[in-house]
This record gives sequence, structure tokens and C-alpha cells, in this order.
Amino acid sequence: IKTIDSVNLAIDSKIKRVKIIKVLENATNNDYQRRGVISKGAILETEEGKCRVVSRPGQHGTVNAILVK
Repeated sequence: IKTIDSVNLAIDSKIKRVKIIKVLENATNNDYQRRGVISKGAILETEEGKCRVVSRPGQHGTVNAILVK
């Protein structure tokens, strides 16, 4: 995936498609955070709040995440 602007977010057992604002943290590599690369385990800022990526965007082609409180 070259670019993506939305994430499938699981909120209270329902799936909602929300817009990604920016990548807050990526434990895989600090350079990924600066470049805005999304990988499994990355923390994203969305319209609904912070979320953690649970899918593998490079392999699956979609970004699935769960809300982090």
C-alpha cells in the first residue's frame, strides 16, 4: 500500500471507518514514526481518538485497529 487515509476501527463490538490524522508512535522503528509508516502495533491518532493497529497493512491491504483508552 502506498497511501491510506482511513482505518477500520473496532469500537464496542462495532466496526467504524474513521480518518487517520497522523502516526503517533511506531515501536518497530523510530524512522517509521517520522516518515508516517503504518505497521502492526503502531499507535495512530484518528477522529475517534488513539488506536493501535492489529492488522499487517503491507500483507492484508487494509488497516484494522482497536481503540486505546
